[in-house]
Amino acid sequence: MLQNVQADFSVEDTNSDAYIKNKPSLATVAETGDYNDLLNKPVENAWLCFTAGEANSTVAINQHNSPISVLLEYSTDGSTWTEYTWSSGSGTVITLAEIGDYVYFRGDNSDVAFKQDSKTHKFVMSGTIYASGSIMSLVDKEAKRTDIPTNSCFANLFEGCTALKSAPELPATSLKTKCYEEMFKQTGIVNAPELPCTNTDVYAVYKNMFKGCQSLCTPPSVLPSTVVGESAYQGMFEDCGLLQNAPEIQAKSVSYYACYGMFKNCYNLVKAPELPATTVYNYSYSEMFCNCRSLVVAPSVLPTANLENAEYCYYQMFYGCTALKTVPMILATTMGSHNCQYMFRGCTSLTTVPTNMLKPVTFTKYGAYTGMFLDCSSLKNAPDLPSTTLINECYSQMFRGSGIEKCPKISATSFKGYSCQQMFYGCNNLTETPTFAPSITIEGRSFKNAFERCINLQRADLSSISTIYYESLQGAFDYCQKLKYVKVSFTDWDSNENATDGWLSSVSANGVFDCPSTLDTTTRDASHVPSGWTVTHGANAPSDDTTSTVEAMTTDIYTVCPGATETGVLTVASALTLNAMPYASTGIAYAEVVIDLASNATVTAGTNLTLVDTLTAGKRNVCVVRWSGGTAKLFKVIEEDLPQA
Repeated sequence: MLQNVQADFSVEDTNSDAYIKNKPSLATVAETGDYNDLLNKPVENAWLCFTAGEANSTVAINQHNSPISVLLEYSTDGSTWTEYTWSSGSGTVITLAEIGDYVYFRGDNSDVAFKQDSKTHKFVMSGTIYASGSIMSLVDKEAKRTDIPTNSCFANLFEGCTALKSAPELPATSLKTKCYEEMFKQTGIVNAPELPCTNTDVYAVYKNMFKGCQSLCTPPSVLPSTVVGESAYQGMFEDCGLLQNAPEIQAKSVSYYACYGMFKNCYNLVKAPELPATTVYNYSYSEMFCNCRSLVVAPSVLPTANLENAEYCYYQMFYGCTALKTVPMILATTMGSHNCQYMFRGCTSLTTVPTNMLKPVTFTKYGAYTGMFLDCSSLKNAPDLPSTTLINECYSQMFRGSGIEKCPKISATSFKGYSCQQMFYGCNNLTETPTFAPSITIEGRSFKNAFERCINLQRADLSSISTIYYESLQGAFDYCQKLKYVKVSFTDWDSNENATDGWLSSVSANGVFDCPSTLDTTTRDASHVPSGWTVTHGANAPSDDTTSTVEAMTTDIYTVCPGATETGVLTVASALTLNAMPYASTGIAYAEVVIDLASNATVTAGTNLTLVDTLTAGKRNVCVVRWSGGTAKLFKVIEEDLPQA
């Protein structure tokens, strides 16, 4: 029985007589007083709107090359609409006399694009203009469509509108070929609109979309598409000089040229987005961050395993990124043509890379790592190269002009033509060649000019090579001015094929050439054994009483002392006071040369310290100066002219 009670809006018990059925939701505005918090408030129109940011700003749409006219109307009050017309391609100029004046545009153009091949409709603006509303009101008066109706629909629509400071909404979730190509190219927009489409497997949809937007600071927060079509993001943010952050990229499959030059010349971009794609194609990421001079952090990993059909996919990806400090782990196990060519070229701030950044791979086509670290002048270490079989040009110029101090570990046992051509050309910090596998096979031009102009190279051990072929070592050590020790195991010069043509040109005037006794060494020239060099057969490097210098060390970085079974002389380069140091007289690790001095002795410049112990061949030896009192100090032997055992 219904009780005589007052209805209560707050009662939630449906069995209570005070409960109000079908009550409306209480608008938050009742509590805040803010219209923006009103529930179910009237929906504002979504027409494309341009608002003046300064007095007498103008808006017009011009036609180029006589396109089929789109059907448009405009309104300056949202109530009265006027047909938009053209005269000889020039559209009606709408002047917004006061700051805050605005004009709406709308039309039904489901069959006619604003760009038709080379025939276009393009906005022309002056003053300061802010866009709002939906771009879709140009093809649907109600602005309810979420699909782009035609190819090239809005391509180049605002190109060159430097007066445009903000972009309209782009709500479409179904796109067509080139629909947004160069849409905002060289405009004055500061913030890019969000791009909600989750499938951009459409040709060139965002190609050069924001290219040359010199005021653009904020990109879309995310590019959610998991499949990116051919050229879809190509040049999308190229030449956006103020852009500091990149959008999140969620693509799992990236087609041909999809991200080619996407952030090229974004001089203020600091951190690259992660790139999770596991499928890439030709030129997918080529030049993606080229000349991003402030870029410090690269993606952590490039996870694609099979690059056989992805030619040039990482070509010049970070070329000219002079601030770059990190590199991605490259998980590819199958390589195709020129995949990583010039990938980090000119990254002059790059100092270290993970030794395991490269996987053992199967090379299927030429040039996979050509010039990968070319001109990385500050790079001190190289990644290991664990692949066992090489093909043409795969390591060509890989470290040319870099600062690496030691050659990488090379696991290959088979070298094809040009595989290591100019690989270490101009690496001025190298002092010795790599340690190769015990036995390797090479083909023509494998090591052509491989170490040319390594001006501090002193030791070359090629004893793993038993047979040489056509130009395989041609110019290999040309202009290695300090090279004084070469060891080989081949027994035939293969002179008819110029295998060693000019290989020891401009090396040290004196040196040791160690070879099998069956190798003919009667010819003395730069293509065989240099004049003035001593030929040995299986012996260690000879004694050399050339004076070297020593200097105090603070770290355990050792260089090589004079050769085995040798007594040498060390000349102190500057005065050194030998104070107590943490090296005890016992347990000095690896110490093979010990010099005894009086406690706290002062060694003046020019003093000779005689090495009284013999050295062990093939080791990096440590010179220790020791004095009474049981303490010792480590010294570095600075190699100038000493051969190595």
